[in-house]
Amino acid sequence: LVQQYPDGNKFQFTTKHPKILDAIKAQSNLGWEYFFRGYLVKDWIQALDATKNTDPHQQFSTLLQFVWFDIAQPQWQERNNVAHEPNSYLERIESERLKHQLIWYNQHRHEILPIYQQPLAEHSVEEISHMQPATRRAWINILEMAVSEIRDRPSREEIRQQNEENRQRTITDFVDVQPQVQSRPRRRNI
Repeated sequence: LVQQYPDGNKFQFTTKHPKILDAIKAQSNLGWEYFFRGYLVKDWIQALDATKNTDPHQQFSTLLQFVWFDIAQPQWQERNNVAHEPNSYLERIESERLKHQLIWYNQHRHEILPIYQQPLAEHSVEEISHMQPATRRAWINILEMAVSEIRDRPSREEIRQQNEENRQRTITDFVDVQPQVQSRPRRRNI
């Protein structure tokens, strides 16, 4: 099994023992990928008992330890290193994606941000290249919030229509705001 699993082919079993074949069938139903992650079906205990082992539970425990410590843990360690070690392949790809996204925001800031928020996207390519991935993520989050705030903000016309629908009025509706020129009294020079 250990030698045949990495090839991805169908397993070739040499045993004809019915209990072992039952355990193999039960494990197949669960999935062999789970076997190599350390999840064994309990039918293995009955199979070990049927093969005249002195202590099938101890043998099952030994089998489970073998699968876990010699197969599953090294696979997990390798996958964990690939995914999470510093400067891993996934980290480099994510960092490049964030870099290109920040450069795009920089190049299109005049189109997507109002003038008072444009400094948020003003980073040179050199500055962006030297940023840590966490910093890049934070800047992108800030820029996305700024863009969504502008996109979700109602226009002045929509606000006026909402006010009319809600029968809300402004103070200028009640006050005559026409400019009037008033003459001032002249000062006397003494």
